[in-house]
Amino acid sequence: MNQEEAKNDEKYKRIRKKGKNDESKEPGSAGKVEETAKTVTGNDETVVDGKQGKQDKKTKKSTDKFAGNEKTEMLNTLVNNLYDIQKVRIAVENRNRALLDKNKELIFNDHASRMKKLEKDTVKEIGLEISKFKISEWMLGQRGIGPSLAGQTIAIIRDVGRFSNVSKLWAYSGMATMEVCMKCGKKVLRTPKREEWIVRVAKRLEDQNAKKKVRDAEEAELIGLDAVVRDDDEEQDTNFTIKAKKMLCPCDNPKTKTVAQRRIKGSIIDYNPKMKKLCRNMALSLIQYNEFYGNLYNQYLAEYMARNNLLDNINTAKYKEAILEKIRTGKATKMARRKMVKIFLSHLWVTWRKMEGLPVTKPYAFSVLGHSDYIEPPEGTESDDIYFGDDEEV
Repeated sequence: MNQEEAKNDEKYKRIRKKGKNDESKEPGSAGKVEETAKTVTGNDETVVDGKQGKQDKKTKKSTDKFAGNEKTEMLNTLVNNLYDIQKVRIAVENRNRALLDKNKELIFNDHASRMKKLEKDTVKEIGLEISKFKISEWMLGQRGIGPSLAGQTIAIIRDVGRFSNVSKLWAYSGMATMEVCMKCGKKVLRTPKREEWIVRVAKRLEDQNAKKKVRDAEEAELIGLDAVVRDDDEEQDTNFTIKAKKMLCPCDNPKTKTVAQRRIKGSIIDYNPKMKKLCRNMALSLIQYNEFYGNLYNQYLAEYMARNNLLDNINTAKYKEAILEKIRTGKATKMARRKMVKIFLSHLWVTWRKMEGLPVTKPYAFSVLGHSDYIEPPEGTESDDIYFGDDEEV
């Protein structure tokens, strides 16, 4: 049996086809359907029947999900709408540029113009919505950060109280570091962080599996199929811890290297990819338009370019000197940009928590390691909406 046949066989184990009409059903099958439609909502007091019960549970779950996010729900919706509009606008522009007949391109460019106007209108709505958040005044006061970038940042972070220290915000934004095994390429964690990570990831895998079951059931219902629980579902549900362990390096005394957070094949990501992309967009805007953070970037770029060990992990014998210089510049640019964004995030974290009346601590490098070059957050100057961000990758 090949892989394709195996997938089809697995699929039909999970679903069974319904009868096309009532005549094709066996006597008594209707009663069985009614019986299997009954579900318990999690406590012994409430029993619901059929599709209405499923809908009630779905509504309750949705309500619980937004229980602590009512304040950002409207902003989240606007930001997600902005992402969708940008995506469609970019697709339309790319499709127009591919036209061979330039006269037709002029005609269809009107579509892109209307999408761009809708995008700007959405940004204006985001600007009105973020005025409800105290931190928006400081963010809009940083030249290069406008309603679009500020709204996306607030919508993704939601509540700064979730991050008890700035290191957690860096990790959530994909700006932290990680150890990777040079032999197997997997993430390396030491005890007790290893055990904590396994428990957390196993829970995420379990939640993803539960959501997948719901999607499968909804899809089966749409195409006229009825989802059936597989015999091995219960066994699979107990293997999430094993799956989480397999994502980490199994080597004894592994030789590691420290790298920036990134995707690793076969492992679940432990940061918010949207926030990481947003950090890059903010960096580009701040470097170009903000004097304070732009000067920091230039300072760090010069420091990294002066390092003699910048190309230690690269086989320099394979490249010409001109290519090596490009590699050196590119690597130093990314490192300087990342360090500048981390400082901006730390200023955002400190300012936001002070506004919310929450306790503030200095980063680990200053509170524990004893570094003395701490940079205080700048005051807001003037609001500006220079950079909107688009489809650029982090």
